[in-house]
Amino acid sequence: MTTSMYKNLGSFNEKELMSADYVESPESGQAGYGRIYDSTQFGWTRRTTVRIVLNCWKSDLKTVLDALPTNPTNLTSVAGKNSDGTEATRLQWGAGYELKDARPQYISPSIVKLSCTYSKDAAEAQDVKPDELTIVCSAGVYTVRWQTVVFKTFDTGTGVCGTTGLVFTKSNQEKRRCTVTTADDETPHVNMTVQNKDRWYNVLKVYCDSVLTETLSVLTKEIVTGTETTSTYDAAEIGEVVHETTYLGTIYAADLYWAVSGNQVRLYWSGAAVWDFEN
Repeated sequence: MTTSMYKNLGSFNEKELMSADYVESPESGQAGYGRIYDSTQFGWTRRTTVRIVLNCWKSDLKTVLDALPTNPTNLTSVAGKNSDGTEATRLQWGAGYELKDARPQYISPSIVKLSCTYSKDAAEAQDVKPDELTIVCSAGVYTVRWQTVVFKTFDTGTGVCGTTGLVFTKSNQEKRRCTVTTADDETPHVNMTVQNKDRWYNVLKVYCDSVLTETLSVLTKEIVTGTETTSTYDAAEIGEVVHETTYLGTIYAADLYWAVSGNQVRLYWSGAAVWDFEN
């Protein structure tokens, strides 16, 4: 057996593994795909599972188990051999996977086969896009093109294209307490309404190769906590002042999906169109 595969698989504690003897099985890298509806995440969701299979000595089982990465930065697996008999380049499964279970099976008195299941959930809108919508990267710059027109450009600032790509991430719901001032009529400097409001926003963040490139917020609820009217005001006061933001957690219903109508495509988040492209 050999210890070389662990250096490729992910964030293992190599110091702990130096004395262990193990090898990745040729059956490692089996993948499965599923479609589920999860109202607490993105609505329709794609789930990818990857099975990593390791063989080790029974005496080394605890060492290997303790070193398994729970969130590998880039999950990889063996890819068999090329037609000329050389080792094929390892399969790159990417980031975002979590270790769900690790089950040992004793195949002899001394040898254990350890089957490890990793899974990743992603918004279906991220993995399944409408026809004629393309997202490509060049030198670290991502372009979102609908039909023949580029509508979005995201520069990661890295100068290179990574393996993660464009990722939609559901973030904490935000409750913002704010003061809103608006003019009641068209007469300058007369009758301004001042309202104190609590607003709830569902927040979606767009990452390109792990770099935050855009934050999208949808107002889902508003409560007016106080109102007053002034007879005169300074025109410069019209606007909104956010006094504080409270983060409420990520468990809330917020569907993410694409809708196409003729030459228009929209990305909906929590019932509102956050991207609207029309050619």
